[in-house]
Amino acid sequence: MARSTRPPRFPDRSPLLPAAAAFAVGIVVDRHFSFPPVGLFLLALLSTIAAVTLWRSKWPGTLCLVAALATLGALRHHQVWTLRGPEDLSRIDLVDDTPVRLVGVVESPVDVRRSEESPDTPAWMWVDRSSFNLRAERLVGNQIVPTSGLVRVDVSGHLPPIEIGDRIEVLGHIRIPGEPRDPEGFDLRLWLKSQGIDRAIVVGHPEGVVRLGSAVTLRHRLSRVRHSLRSRSEQVLTQNLGPDVRAVGTSLLLGTRAGLTNEIRDAFIDSGTMHLLAISGLHVAILAGLVLAVCRLSGTSSTWTVLIVVSTLWGYALVTDLRPPVLRSVVLGCLAVLALAGARQVSGPNLLAGTAFLLLLWNPGDLFDLGAQLSFLAVGAILWSTKLIAAWRRSHSPDPLAPESTHWYRAWKWMRDKSAEGYVVTAAIWLFTLPLTLAWFHLFAPIGFLVNVILVPFSGPLLTAGFATLGVGLLAPSLAWIPATAYDFCLRVLMFVVHGAAHTPFANVPTPGPAAWQLAVFYGLLFAAIVVPRTLWKRRLWLSLGIAVVVMLGLAVRPRTAADLVVSFLDVGHGGAVLFEFPGGQTALFDAGSFGRGDAAGETIQRALETRRITGLDALILSHADADHYNAAASLLQRFPVGVVYVSQAFPDMTQRSVSRLCETVVGEQLPLRIIQAGDAMMLRGECTLDVLHPSGGFRDRLDNAHSIVLRARFAGRTVLVTGDVEKSGVRALLETHPPGRIDVFQAPHHGGRMSNTTDLARWALPRYVVACNRDDTVLPHLKNVYADADRILTSASHGTVTATIRRNGEIELATTRGNLP
Repeated sequence: MARSTRPPRFPDRSPLLPAAAAFAVGIVVDRHFSFPPVGLFLLALLSTIAAVTLWRSKWPGTLCLVAALATLGALRHHQVWTLRGPEDLSRIDLVDDTPVRLVGVVESPVDVRRSEESPDTPAWMWVDRSSFNLRAERLVGNQIVPTSGLVRVDVSGHLPPIEIGDRIEVLGHIRIPGEPRDPEGFDLRLWLKSQGIDRAIVVGHPEGVVRLGSAVTLRHRLSRVRHSLRSRSEQVLTQNLGPDVRAVGTSLLLGTRAGLTNEIRDAFIDSGTMHLLAISGLHVAILAGLVLAVCRLSGTSSTWTVLIVVSTLWGYALVTDLRPPVLRSVVLGCLAVLALAGARQVSGPNLLAGTAFLLLLWNPGDLFDLGAQLSFLAVGAILWSTKLIAAWRRSHSPDPLAPESTHWYRAWKWMRDKSAEGYVVTAAIWLFTLPLTLAWFHLFAPIGFLVNVILVPFSGPLLTAGFATLGVGLLAPSLAWIPATAYDFCLRVLMFVVHGAAHTPFANVPTPGPAAWQLAVFYGLLFAAIVVPRTLWKRRLWLSLGIAVVVMLGLAVRPRTAADLVVSFLDVGHGGAVLFEFPGGQTALFDAGSFGRGDAAGETIQRALETRRITGLDALILSHADADHYNAAASLLQRFPVGVVYVSQAFPDMTQRSVSRLCETVVGEQLPLRIIQAGDAMMLRGECTLDVLHPSGGFRDRLDNAHSIVLRARFAGRTVLVTGDVEKSGVRALLETHPPGRIDVFQAPHHGGRMSNTTDLARWALPRYVVACNRDDTVLPHLKNVYADADRILTSASHGTVTATIRRNGEIELATTRGNLP
């Protein structure tokens, strides 16, 4: 019988694929179900012995080996994530905000975060912050207590020069990172824990950090060299690129996004090209190709060429701070170079799995890093799609006996085929990564499918010019302007295409992301469909995967239906953002801002809308012209469709620059801006009503707060009252023009302040549930005294976002994102 020439099947050539998968499963299990380390060790030992004993038995031996790898993954994760030394600072009984004096050694460069110098932010909040990691040595007090472990130090202001390896004394307050105020937002606690950090110290002034001397080791010296090289690289780009493309050029080569403005970030997100700013395998491949070309031109031997390429790639990884996507690319590139140098057959999936195994062994927490996840998925998609393209080429190989075609036809056919292959690769990357990106970013950008086929090939000359700028700038700074001119031009072309794509009609659509279980089903089916050999089951798996995609899209775009009134007092700190979800499916937002933190409030509101599958608002009501109630409105109007904007008669005060800019944004988005007053009612579907109680058309006062809009929502015999910052004469006018009555859910005006929350207001409202939107609980004793008859008093400082759901039968359910209901 003739031997088959068909290439080996995917799983037969990738033994590391199930090994890496088993190791990852063990990490996931330990993250969610922590086990005693002794039990994990014994289980790993027994599984390994069983695997060695049964290695001749195919399935029993394989299952034991998989179990051993999974247990080792759990054990490694437990070691990094949970185990701490007996003298670790987290084991010392220190409560949050305890003053401490700590001596330790600096372990990371000082990272300076620029303040948000916005017109809506008070000047006294324009304070830069400096952060670094400290290896604890001892606590100094009445007695010296030896300590260990990493600590995050956060300082208000700029520090005097300190370097990695310096021994310093820090005087500040201990911070125990807790759960995030917004469950959907950035989790600082998990981010720190992934670096082995369980405690932080907040220092109020740079003088709280004192250098005691040096404790430099070889590791510190190497870190200093790496930091110096990175600083010099940033300096080369800063000196040779134009100011309008400097931040993008630095982010593209070094992964530094600190200089990117919100406008630039939004442009890349809206155009579906954000991945271009992430250092990926394309960077490593181009860098390796450049070094390889230089070595070939200089006649370097093969052995030295391999050493130079590998050293350059690892040097680049060090300069970019060893981020997970960079590590993945460098490890994969080095393994490929070594395999080719040894004349070994290279299996892409096997290399990718081996890379994943090594990275997870080094830091198991990278499994939960979004950048690492998208990086591996994209490379997996490329490997899978290239197999499809190769199979298509074999089945469509040209007939050698066919008449010769013209030169123009061959050129057109080459361009057609390459474009088709580009779209196949892009479609594969979308298939692999789209569910994950929707889950995190809640944005579908179809324009990206078109422009990426153009921009990905363009990234070749772009990155080549960029790496040439870095190389020449480090070796011959006076000549860096030559490649920098080409790099600057390419960056401007990139920004032109990105901005044009972002502003194309229907470039992106806000889309609710899939749930965690849907992601698990999708990627489980995807993995099985790729790994399973070519059998009937393989076709069934692909069919199931297609059905899963259709179901997920259907669940995401299905129209919202609501039978209850849901009112969510979003946790934006000292500010206001109350989201109404009415029984008829309509939505409205009352206020959108936070004191000095407009961008953060906007992100919180955006995440709240996305998690509730709200793709647009029927109305935005701004209570009054205080920045902490509207400084997130402009960005919100640009990101989400809004039907109409309502304000009071006193709001359009054009002498306030921020108010004027907001009104210009409303006009620019072609939205109606309407003034409402007491007696107005909004048209709602269903049995719910929403009417305005204050201010009346004739009300006048010099205070903005007195003009705050007061809204009343009624449903199923229950009443909700939101008050903004109404106070003094505004409160008196409200009480004089409306009879008292039981308020079931009541927003304490002016963040619970004394001037607004009076005994007269309490007797008028007789509130059952009181909610105060604030950043701290200093007002809580006053609220408990004034609203003594209330069933519950909730604050965003203690309870996070407070959600009140009124059922059709009149039952009220309360839910919070932090703390416990009293």
